[in-house]
Formats: sequence, C-alpha cells, structure tokens
Amino acid sequence: SHGLPLSVESPGLKEWSADPLVYASRITESARVARALGCGIHAVSFDEPWNAGFNIRQPAWPFEQIAAHLTEVRRLVHDDEPGIEIGFIEPYPTIGVDTLCASIEAFAPAFFHVDIDYLASKRAAPLETLQADVGRVAACCRARNVRFGIIIWGYEEDTAETFVRSAE
Repeated sequence: SHGLPLSVESPGLKEWSADPLVYASRITESARVARALGCGIHAVSFDEPWNAGFNIRQPAWPFEQIAAHLTEVRRLVHDDEPGIEIGFIEPYPTIGVDTLCASIEAFAPAFFHVDIDYLASKRAAPLETLQADVGRVAACCRARNVRFGIIIWGYEEDTAETFVRSAE
C-alpha cells in the first residue's frame, strides 16, 4: 500500500440481490484479503446504489427502501470492520440534484463522488446549469460535513492523449 490509504469501490445495491448481507460480506472479505496482503481498507465507495435502486432494479425501489438497505449494509460492515469509511458514487445527470442532496442527507456518507456524464449533461442543458448543479451538490455535502469529489473521465479512449484531452 506504500503507506497510502486504500479505498475500494464495491456494490452497495445492484439488481442481482436485495440482501444487505451479500454486499457487506463482499466488503468484509475484501478487508480480510487486504490485511493478508499487508494493508487495510480505509474506505469503501458504494458504486451507484441509488441509480441501481431507481433505474436498474425491477421493480424500482422507493427512496426510503434504498436508504434503509444502504444503512443496513453499512451497519453490517461496521459490525466487523468499524474503521472503514463508507461513501458513495452517483451519476449526474441520471440522478438529479435534489435526489443527490436528499441521498446525502438520508445516508450521511463519509464522502460523496459525483460521476458526471459530460455528454448527457451537454445535451440536457448549458454548461452553466452543470456548474450550478455541481455547486449545489457540493453545498449539500459541506452542510453535512461530507467530503465531496468529482469523477473526471474522458470519452475518447484511442490514446492516453485523446482520453486526457476529452476529460479536460
């Protein structure tokens, strides 16, 4: 681990299981493996759990059910691994700002990372709307003392140069 904190991405909710123990077990097993390799997991980022609950699971789950499920996954993880921080990633604009802020308030994650689909954002509204929306989400995080990050990635993956240029 070179002395750096290890963070991993893991499902918190997907279409293939409604059982919180399935998700918590994956995380605690990852923590066991990391320890066996001489490091520990500092943080886990649930990969788009609200998107899974609203848009992938059939039938879709209501907001309160998703919040309760994620809270139970976190409780189960912390029963075995109390030091692991838990946050989440959600896509924007797939999940709107009001829902992002409500999910941050309901779940109280250690951190939140917005994964911006820049092409969809560009098609949906002007750049100023994206900037205002990101500012609103950042303010929601600040109000709850939740660390905020933006996932930046490119679309042109032919070379490293085109990837970086498209992410800029």
